[in-house]
Amino acid sequence: MKNLKKKSKSELKKIAGGWVPQPGQSCPEGTCQYTENGPCRIYNPDKCY
Repeated sequence: MKNLKKKSKSELKKIAGGWVPQPGQSCPEGTCQYTENGPCRIYNPDKCY
């Protein structure tokens, strides 16, 4: 837990699923889309599109 980075409010909103990447963009590191053109969610290898 030594090398943890505190996320900004805007980063946290993206992780919570309030952000859909525009064409040519991707989700922030540690997140992925569960459905095509869906919002970014916390990474889950079983659900990532």
